[in-house]
Amino acid sequence: MDINVQLQEFKAMRQKLTELTADAASAIGSLDVENYARSLEKLHEKLTSDTFKIMVMGSFKNGKSTFINSLLGTEVLPAYVTPCTAIINEVKYSEKPKAVLYFMDPLPEVYTEVSEKALAHMHKHGMKNIPPLEIPIDEIEDYLTIPLGMGAEEAGKQSAYEKMELFWPLELLKNNVEIIDSPGLNENPVRTRITMGYLANADAIIFVFNSLAFGSYEEMEYIDTTLAQSGFNKKSIFGVVNRYDMLPKESDKLRVKNLAEQMLENRTEHIFYTSAANALAGKLNGDGELLKSSAMPEVEEALAEYLTKERGRIKLATPSQELLRIIRDDITGGVIPLRRSVLSMDLNSFKERFEAEKPNIEKLRQQRELILSKAEAYIANMQPDVRRCVINYVNDLPARINAWTEEFTPQTKFSLVHPKQSMEKIIEEVTEHLSQKLDVEIRSWTAETLTALITDKIEELKSSMEGCVGDFYVQLDNINFNITNNEKVKAVNDSVPVWQRVVAAGGGWFIAGPQGVFSGAVNGLSKNFVKEMAIQMGLFFVAGFFGLVNPIVIVGIVAASIFNSTIQLGKQSVNTAKKKVCESFCNSINEQSQKLTEDIVGQAMAKIRECRDFVGNSLNTEIEQVNGELNKMVEEKEKGEDNIRMLLGELDDNEAKLRDIEKRLTGFVFELLQ
Repeated sequence: MDINVQLQEFKAMRQKLTELTADAASAIGSLDVENYARSLEKLHEKLTSDTFKIMVMGSFKNGKSTFINSLLGTEVLPAYVTPCTAIINEVKYSEKPKAVLYFMDPLPEVYTEVSEKALAHMHKHGMKNIPPLEIPIDEIEDYLTIPLGMGAEEAGKQSAYEKMELFWPLELLKNNVEIIDSPGLNENPVRTRITMGYLANADAIIFVFNSLAFGSYEEMEYIDTTLAQSGFNKKSIFGVVNRYDMLPKESDKLRVKNLAEQMLENRTEHIFYTSAANALAGKLNGDGELLKSSAMPEVEEALAEYLTKERGRIKLATPSQELLRIIRDDITGGVIPLRRSVLSMDLNSFKERFEAEKPNIEKLRQQRELILSKAEAYIANMQPDVRRCVINYVNDLPARINAWTEEFTPQTKFSLVHPKQSMEKIIEEVTEHLSQKLDVEIRSWTAETLTALITDKIEELKSSMEGCVGDFYVQLDNINFNITNNEKVKAVNDSVPVWQRVVAAGGGWFIAGPQGVFSGAVNGLSKNFVKEMAIQMGLFFVAGFFGLVNPIVIVGIVAASIFNSTIQLGKQSVNTAKKKVCESFCNSINEQSQKLTEDIVGQAMAKIRECRDFVGNSLNTEIEQVNGELNKMVEEKEKGEDNIRMLLGELDDNEAKLRDIEKRLTGFVFELLQ
């Protein structure tokens, strides 16, 4: 089935849920319950604005930009043999083609060859808080490509640009798909860090390989560490072996195919052997046979199947279940019966009971503060363990780097005929070897040791708070019961797990991660969510090391050190090169290890405190909601019997509407999960 047809079918399903949400928002809005109205507003915004984000990744020269152009069916992105994508590009839908450039804030060090137009725009706004700049479509390559002829130090600097949005009137994009074009893997540490920052928002990864140089160790490790650590699995990773048509012999094609199936078997369920160039030419020229031979239609069909069935199911099932919970538990099982009880009570009796419970409401506020102060003390006791873990690892790295250097023998042989050129290649080779070893080592430690530590610490915090939070809800429910004597409301609340209530009060589904690992109101503060927070910390740690050890700069420094010294170039200088590269790596780590350690520890503790703050905000919401609801009922009852009868009639009408919406929503969920 055509990719756009499948996406349109999903779009129709999403529209159904959007309409159900709007109907529920109308019925609940008339009840004047601000917290739930706000949640439904966020839900509606999410449903109407959410898109499928496809991130295209791969090493430099694998043909990523050409692949994206073939997917879109037009030449949107520049595709050259030089490093092209210097920044992230988000390709989105618009009836009119346009390009919008976003600037970093604050500005980092920038290229010396910044576009004159961009530089003038930056100066116009004082080089800070720079607004986006719309640029002509035919000039985008001036911003997307990496300037040629720069020295190593200049190439290692960060771009002044945060990202570029490219808008195009294409059917694929119109069907709520965004394509994210990323910088090449480890082509530059800063640009690699940018790529990592986008992973959390992606629904699927298209990993483009080059059939002419398939399956580097670096590529496989990237899938096994960074992508796996970020929540991507065999279903969400699409392996595209590009330029398959350029293999000269059938035996070469068979060899690459066997190698790909062997290496990717445990990494993805989707392997395709494509020619992006042929696919693009086929679409541009209306050549159906050429397009079919490119295997691009197969990629598109599998991608659409995954997006609409796997990811689409999550994107719709999770919010629909949250909407059901709000209707069943919070409104028809909570707010409406509670109001009926209060409206049916004698005014004086209600006021007396409310006044009697006000000291207990104040005690809830004090109890909340006590919970948070205990949590903060618990967090403070965690910090030394986190710092010790990071320090021990950072301090151990130089010894590992020395061992990697000792065991490595460069493939490049020193040449007395071309001593300088051969020595440069040796330096690059040693640097690349140590960079890859360090990258793999850090990712492995992050995915295992650091993630496990932070996960355990957040779980410890959760366990330490659970008893106090549970007691808080017991007291809260007692206040409601003491005022209303409503057994039904109490029974509903008693049946809901403590952490589910905390998450629901804090916004429920809206704190779910993009990968769908955490359905707030369904799972509560689940271990999956805790692990997701730890994974984010792990990515920060890896990114910190990318900035700490810049291979491009190291190559330049070591080369200059050797060539400008009095050392006579010879075979013995290979060991000198290895030693100096090793020293540069170790010095970079030693010089900045304290700052990196403190950054990592600070970020880890901030992430742990997010859990504490979320719980605190949720408990405060519960207190203010109960207090506000009771005060409102006093005001309504004081208006007289006619007003009470009118309100009771409105409750009946709203409940009938919500029961009908609940029935339709249940049918929608059943249809969705078929």
